[in-house]
Parts: sequence; C-alpha cells; structure tokens
Amino acid sequence: MKKKTMRSLYDFLIKHWIASAILISLTTHYLLIINFFGIPLKLLSPERELTSLGKWSTFSIIGANYLLALLKSYGDRHNEQVKYNGQKVLQLLMSSITGMSDKKFHRFYSYIKDNTGRTNLEPFRNITQPTLQIQSILEGIQHCFSELFGIQKSNIGLSILFRMNKHGKFNYLYTINIESDLSVDEIVHNPNTTARQVIDGKHSTLFLPDKTEGEKKSQYVPSRKDRQFDGEGSILCRDISIDNDGKHLFAVLTITTYGTKLCKNYDKETEERILNDLLPPFETRLRVELALLYLKEYMAKPEPDNTN
Repeated sequence: MKKKTMRSLYDFLIKHWIASAILISLTTHYLLIINFFGIPLKLLSPERELTSLGKWSTFSIIGANYLLALLKSYGDRHNEQVKYNGQKVLQLLMSSITGMSDKKFHRFYSYIKDNTGRTNLEPFRNITQPTLQIQSILEGIQHCFSELFGIQKSNIGLSILFRMNKHGKFNYLYTINIESDLSVDEIVHNPNTTARQVIDGKHSTLFLPDKTEGEKKSQYVPSRKDRQFDGEGSILCRDISIDNDGKHLFAVLTITTYGTKLCKNYDKETEERILNDLLPPFETRLRVELALLYLKEYMAKPEPDNTN
C-alpha cells in the first residue's frame, strides 16, 4: 500500500472519529452477533460450526482489524516523526545561529589579521559577503527542518527570489533542491504560483500544508520533483523584503518539502509555531544580509578604475 494512501486513510479515521470508534469496536460486536444470532443469520451451522458465509465474514472482520491496527501504527509513527519539539527547536536555533555568527566573525578577524598596519582599505566591500551568508542561513533552515520533521535534506527545497528596486527584474539569489518546470519569468507571471501570489500582495505568507490541495485551489504549480512523490509535501512562501513596499529590494523566501508534509491541514498549532517560532530568527538574519547586499551593490563607493 502506498504511503500516500495510508496517510489518507489514517487522516480520514482521525477526522471522522465516530467511524473510527465503530471500526475499533467492530470485532467485539461481531463476536456478540455470531454468538447469539449466528445460526439465524446462517453464519453458524446447527452444530455451531462456521458456514461459508461465516468464514468469509470472520476473515473479513479479522482483516479489517489488522488493517486498522496497521494504519494506527503507521500514523502514530509518522506523527512521532513530525511532532513539534519546542526544546529541540530552541537548541537547533541556537546551534545554527551561533555557527553562522562564528563563521562571520572568523572571516572579519582574518581580514583584520591579514591587513594589520595597512590603511586606506575598503573593508566593507572586501569582507562583506551577503550572498555567502544567505547561503549559510538557508542551509541552517534546511538543517532545522530536517532534524525537526525527520525529512531528508535532499527532500527539502529552498530558494530566494528577489528584485532590486521596483522596476528591476526578478532572479533567483540562491536555490537548494529546486527543480521547477517554469522559468523565473513564468513563476513571476503565472497567477497560480505561490510566489506570484506573494508578489501580488495577496498574501505576505502563503503556507500550504498539502500541495495537492493548493494545486486544486490554483495556488500551486507542481514541479518535476513533486511528480516523483505524487505531489505529497508542503510549501511555504513568505515576503522577506527589506522594506514594506519593496521599493529597494523585494524578496520571497520559499521552503518546500517532497514526500512529507510539515503538518496536517487542520494542525494550526504546528503551523503557527513554524511561522512564529522557527522562522523569525532566520528571517531577521536574511533581511540583514539582503540589506547589506543592497548597500554593497547600489550604495557603496565604486571601486577605482585602475586601467588607465
């Protein structure tokens, strides 16, 4: 049985708890029925042996009971894998942010050590590397999601789509495990993409726990990699621009998973914790580096022309 089918059946049983309760008690009810009414219902012979109908119904009930136990075991295991652990989130955030800050410090210190005694340098231009920092931050997000939700890093995709100034052209600043069938222009102009809906201002955050449901609502366009996993997974697009109107630099962060959903459609608690606890520290760091990128590319003093 495919994982997607098992998850769908498990989700159905959780959502329709009355049906689940009936199925759980089915074996007990069947034993009572066959004990008191087995002969009239032709489930038992006069000698109280199982008839052909009785054998078929008994094996069916046993099979249904085993299937229910299998679904419950699978669902409990899956829920344990994706269970939100607040203490672990804190530890991962501290570890990731400390690691990023440590790398940045050592790069700054190396520049100081290598240039001791020199003057008239341009340290801002030489040591500020926002694109490398952004790469490190995205890898930190990927690591946290992988550890928290039990998803392989290869099945977590991240990207930042950005535009300098209001009249600039959109491009990818950095991508990890993104395999889209669409070009950047198509992503930006297709009204059904999650990124486009954030760019249009319809949502500052668009979180789709189930990408297949998002596709039905014309809020998501599946990629090549999605098709490898029957569309199973989640996607989150979030405006991380450095200003409210995107006048200077507009940016969209995308986080997508393949094969595993971050939470169920009705699990608002996990959804809110992802959006309000896990992501904000990373987003603050991303905005800092995006601001530095804008300063370096558009506002820093140009390097002197030494060709003459």
